[in-house]
Amino acid sequence: MTSDNPGEHVSGSVTKSAGRLTLLVLHAVLVIPPAVIFLSADEGPDADIGRGIIGLFLLLLGLPWSLLVVLLNVYSPPLPDSISALTVVPALVNLALHVWLGFVRARAGHAGQRLETGDAG
Repeated sequence: MTSDNPGEHVSGSVTKSAGRLTLLVLHAVLVIPPAVIFLSADEGPDADIGRGIIGLFLLLLGLPWSLLVVLLNVYSPPLPDSISALTVVPALVNLALHVWLGFVRARAGHAGQRLETGDAG
């Protein structure tokens, strides 16, 4: 069903892009502060329960890539604490993919809008 109102498609795409931007900002807020806290936490000789909980949260946000980190910890000798920073990498990879897909979708949407309106530039 098409509409005679050309502004209707534009406002719908603006709403979609605002929703996508909101999700991207939420994703960044969920990943970046815990990652900074995890990386800056003191790696003392005692168990740090808070750091462990943040690490589990980051592993959850890094699925499916974080499964590789879990398998590395299960099937290899114990890793030094400095390597535990690998816990953060999968969550950051997912955030980077989210940003990249946002740019790709925005470009595809912009190109589709140009085709519908007949704008060459």
